[in-house]
Amino acid sequence: IHFLLIITIKKELIKLGKNPFQIMPSGYSKLSTKLINEYPKLENENILIHVSYITRPFTIFEDSRREFIVKENLKFYGELANRIGTDNILIHLPTNVKEYSSFIYGINLIIDVLVKQYKKIINFEIAVFSKDLREHLNIVKDNAVEKTIKFIKDLFEQIPKQYLEYFKFTPDTAHLFGNGVNGVDIIKVFDEFKDIINFVHLNGSKSSMFSPDKHLPIYKENNIKNVNKIM
Repeated sequence: IHFLLIITIKKELIKLGKNPFQIMPSGYSKLSTKLINEYPKLENENILIHVSYITRPFTIFEDSRREFIVKENLKFYGELANRIGTDNILIHLPTNVKEYSSFIYGINLIIDVLVKQYKKIINFEIAVFSKDLREHLNIVKDNAVEKTIKFIKDLFEQIPKQYLEYFKFTPDTAHLFGNGVNGVDIIKVFDEFKDIINFVHLNGSKSSMFSPDKHLPIYKENNIKNVNKIM
């Protein structure tokens, strides 16, 4: 996958053909019909749409205004996916204890909008855990891979079985590293969930373990040792 290639001229998407590709139409702003209509009409089921950072379904509990904003934005992402001909939308899994505790509320909203209305595939990406979530899950370096796998399994088990086919897992190597999973242990995560992985974010990070990730190409010099273990 070409990760987060910036499209300044949206018609450039046409040149990509059927190649796997990720776009992030808006970082910290809402989508709009006007913005969606700037994209060409395509049929590329291999495009993965990364939702914006303000579209956080697991932050809506007891916040009606935020729920309204997230719901409206999810509808726009469903419309954008229809326009460019893909079923794949990427959303981050919970990153802190509050989001983790509100998971089922976010799942229900996602199902109501993107699954029931638009029949889209939700690719859940693991993010770097906040300190409070890491402590809540009792994650340390020696148990990071086992705890991470359990975290993902526990969340997927909360998805209603009749909709489970619409949910996939997207591992990000930089995020896994940020959560204490290194080298060959990353492959254990891949193996555990290989039947529900459609996309992979193969990223390096210049941050240390257990700290917010700072992406950079995985082949950069300070990532070589980790890359060799993965390969």
